[in-house]
Amino acid sequence: DCAQLTAMALREHQTELDPAAVGAFGGSHGGFLGAWLAGHESHRALYRCVSLWNPVTNLNSMLGATEIPEWCTFEGLGRAWAGGSTGGSWPVSGDEVAALHAASPISVVANVECSTQLVLGGSDRRVPPINGREWAAALRARSHPVQVHEYPDDGHALAGAEATAHASVSIVH
Repeated sequence: DCAQLTAMALREHQTELDPAAVGAFGGSHGGFLGAWLAGHESHRALYRCVSLWNPVTNLNSMLGATEIPEWCTFEGLGRAWAGGSTGGSWPVSGDEVAALHAASPISVVANVECSTQLVLGGSDRRVPPINGREWAAALRARSHPVQVHEYPDDGHALAGAEATAHASVSIVH
């Protein structure tokens, strides 16, 4: 698991690594993992900052807006989306909504204490930017500082020159 590897690296490389400068970085599903690490009760103290690029933060918000709803139901419910990406199992039941919430990092956002940066592609159809915006709104509702960089013309890859250059430089700072 990511947190166990982080803790092991800090133990085994005490002279090279500074525990006060540990961060998590991830995009898409990596952003999903990074958001979990930032908010998970057992792991959040390890990380001083996270940089999340087009992160999956709420499977419920994503389910009706993404081009890959089957990923949401598999990740959150452990089942296939009937009919593949063009079908569906509508409506999702109340129990399924609750399960999707519990399987989403948004369920632990109240635990986030580290510095947070979000990099969002405004035209992302895979992980629509509503996921990152919702994460930022939840942090701001607690007066937790968060930096959001949204690039309206970029999609999931955030491959535009402006997005890549600006986001890369801002991570270093």
